[in-house]
Amino acid sequence: MSCFEDIDDMPHRGHILILFILWLGMSGCAVIDAKPKRAYETVSGMPQRDSVRARKLNNDALELLQQGNLGEARAAVDQAIIADIDHAPAHNTLGKIYFRQGNYYLAAWEFEFAIRLYPDFPDYHNNLGLVYEEAGKLPDAIEQFQLAVDLKPDNYHFVSNLARAKIRTDEKTPETRRLLEQVVFMDPRREWKNWARAQMNTTHLDI
Repeated sequence: MSCFEDIDDMPHRGHILILFILWLGMSGCAVIDAKPKRAYETVSGMPQRDSVRARKLNNDALELLQQGNLGEARAAVDQAIIADIDHAPAHNTLGKIYFRQGNYYLAAWEFEFAIRLYPDFPDYHNNLGLVYEEAGKLPDAIEQFQLAVDLKPDNYHFVSNLARAKIRTDEKTPETRRLLEQVVFMDPRREWKNWARAQMNTTHLDI
């Protein structure tokens, strides 16, 4: 399962790079909204459908990505998409590579492309939510995290991400209290449990 477990280990995500903040300030919300056009529609006019090759190349790309070799991972996933333009996992992997590189335009584009292919796959919604959250678009992030939770309510990554995004909006409701309780109960990561308990003993103490 690919749900950004490797880059999503802490409950605080306010550490966007200074240069990105400056650029975001100059470009407004265009970091997500003004995505560059891609050529996938043109390519899909005469598509290949070698799904077996695409799956193998995407698995290779995932291994390279876990090793931190973004260049070779990108080359492998590009070949996977050439093999099968509609291989959603490859678009998801490419989105993760762009996310690692700080290219939030194209990361969002790839996750949205994967969602168009498989709208009921929760990981893609979760990953798009992470992009929106990094870009400071918390309502959009919450919407995507909620979709992921609705599709797979027993995934602690999705539940914790939704809780964090809601808390970042200063929401103090019975629903956020319930989410924090779920984080304490479900999430095996100690830092997340400690964070959720701290919220329950402070901002949500009387809820």
